[in-house]
Amino acid sequence: MTGRRGLGEKTGCVILNDRPIVRGEPVPHMNHQTQIIKFEEVGNMATIDLHMHSVISIDGELEPEEVIRRAVSRGIRAAALTDHNSVRGVSRAWEEAARLGIRLAKGVELDCRLGERNLHLLAYGIDERHPVFAEIEEEILAQERRCSARRLEIFHEMGLKFDDSLVLSQNPYHLSVPEDVAMVALQNPENDGCELLKPYRPGGARSGNPYVNFYWDYASQGKPAYQEVKYRSFEELNRAMLDMGAVTVIAHPGATVKEDEEAIRYMAGCGVGGMEVFSSYHTAEQRRYYGALARRLGLTATAGSDFHGRSKPGLMPGDTGCEPAEEQALLEAAEAAGIFGGHGGGR
Repeated sequence: MTGRRGLGEKTGCVILNDRPIVRGEPVPHMNHQTQIIKFEEVGNMATIDLHMHSVISIDGELEPEEVIRRAVSRGIRAAALTDHNSVRGVSRAWEEAARLGIRLAKGVELDCRLGERNLHLLAYGIDERHPVFAEIEEEILAQERRCSARRLEIFHEMGLKFDDSLVLSQNPYHLSVPEDVAMVALQNPENDGCELLKPYRPGGARSGNPYVNFYWDYASQGKPAYQEVKYRSFEELNRAMLDMGAVTVIAHPGATVKEDEEAIRYMAGCGVGGMEVFSSYHTAEQRRYYGALARRLGLTATAGSDFHGRSKPGLMPGDTGCEPAEEQALLEAAEAAGIFGGHGGGR
């Protein structure tokens, strides 16, 4: 697609024969073979989303190309596929983004350890051909395979009734993903009276994003069904990313590092270049807090929805909390930081 729209404009998108036509752009002649897949009025939805997942992530749903098409249908003009500990979808997303004419940053979301704390580190402008990524992915998958059966046992011991094989069939790795356990258990009539699941049913205190809330409540670090996977240290992974010319960013700090300014300052001192200020995890107050902290530390503010698909059913590409008036400055800062650059960069 030729030309550029300013980010933050009210926009929508038609997909014509797999090509996005942004509202205001002349629509080509249509005949009986022209397929209008979708139009969605986006309104003030964000048009930059640098944190999305595909089925390559253990807990994702859509193929990489589908993620890009879904983003385009929501008006996204600058994006990144950031699968968990894997870059196998990057080239596919890159090709689809090129075909549809949107900017794409080559990215990944890495699990790592900072002391005793598990963190998520985003990296952009990566070289997806680097052998370190295959090593990281296999290390983590091998441990997840060992943890999978025990995780199911714990959920059964907690009183949940579900078919193990149905849970395992929800992802291509055949692993017990806590979000899938929640989904299958909530759909099983045998659990209708289960007190443990009440907060995740419609109207419950944790029903806004039930599957991922179930994960944080029962399977995250320190919770009853948590199974330890030994991730590489933050220092090791951050250095590996910086050495290949990538830009590293602290993912959704409100869900991990919280307001530990000492830890954030330490990571900034290690060369981390940005912080995900605008996130589906953050309240307006948190966005202001992390935005001010990022400015004080000289970190680039980024925006990401953490879109996964069915494991986060209420979340769509662009759900970042970023106001339209802030998006152009956010994009320019991301460009200046090199998020779209390196190893083929962005378009």
